[in-house]
Amino acid sequence: AEAHSARGMALLVSGRFAEADSEFEAAIERDPGLFDAYYFYGRSCFHQGKLDKAADYFRKAADIDPTDFRSRILRIQILRGRGLLEQAREEAREAMGAVEKHLDWYPDDTGALHMGAAALVVLGETDRARRWLERAVEFDPNDSVLRYNVACNLITLGDLEAALDHLEAAAPHLEPQGRVVALHDVLGIHATPGAFGKPLLAGGDDDHAQQPPTATAPTAAPTSFCAQYN
Repeated sequence: AEAHSARGMALLVSGRFAEADSEFEAAIERDPGLFDAYYFYGRSCFHQGKLDKAADYFRKAADIDPTDFRSRILRIQILRGRGLLEQAREEAREAMGAVEKHLDWYPDDTGALHMGAAALVVLGETDRARRWLERAVEFDPNDSVLRYNVACNLITLGDLEAALDHLEAAAPHLEPQGRVVALHDVLGIHATPGAFGKPLLAGGDDDHAQQPPTATAPTAAPTSFCAQYN
């Protein structure tokens, strides 16, 4: 099972999604409790725009490993995009338990900080989310992928000016595809101010909040929040 999962991950990174999916399915058939197979199968589906299927696999991954926060937070993005806001909040509460325990052991994990900030936004804890994003940048200000992810969170918070600063800092240092994704976001901000809508807050009138515009999934591997990297 582990060999199939490893081959699936290599194929996923190469953008060979159909072949990767076959390997993940073979891994799951041989070991229904293998976390990596479910998680990366979810990532493959996410890249292909098969979001309902991705959400199912992320849920199964989280059930297998309750300490994992990545699968929960990626599922939050899908639930939010589907307008399932209460389910997104429930998932965010569970994710925060896992993130906080992780940060007790690894307080300088910038990935946990920026992904946790996204869960905090869903829960309406926007000030705390901003502090976590600031901490992440303080730990590693030269990480362009981190700066991109921070920008995505700031877009969700409605802070487009600060998001643009981070995107502009990140874009020159990303690989070509990453530059295209980042510059797409920059151009989107310039062309349609406010197009990303209000931040998603707990309570209030967020059931009517404008959702981020749907983007075409990139054809190569890594993405995360708002087309964000992980």
